[in-house]
Amino acid sequence: MQKSHLVLWLLIITATALGVYGQSLAYFLEGIINTTDSIYYLTIITVISISICSVTPVIGFWMIKLKKVEKKYSLLYIFVFGTVGTFVSMWSLFVCAMWWG
Repeated sequence: MQKSHLVLWLLIITATALGVYGQSLAYFLEGIINTTDSIYYLTIITVISISICSVTPVIGFWMIKLKKVEKKYSLLYIFVFGTVGTFVSMWSLFVCAMWWG
């Protein structure tokens, strides 16, 4: 049962890190690859972050249905994934929209 908790938390932490630090990561990738199109890197990072934020509750629900995660954690996961996922997705969309002008 511990692996399923670890997978869920790693997914939400990865999505949060990509959403919050997407701008810095886009500049970092631009420096490595030596292009001037960091806006495309940010867009790709934003799409990946929002995708992970969207898929994580589905995976969590699936794990609860398959009884890999106890039901007592279901409200915690729904609350955490809902609030963190919503705020991170809104922030990363805001930053990406500001970059696109």
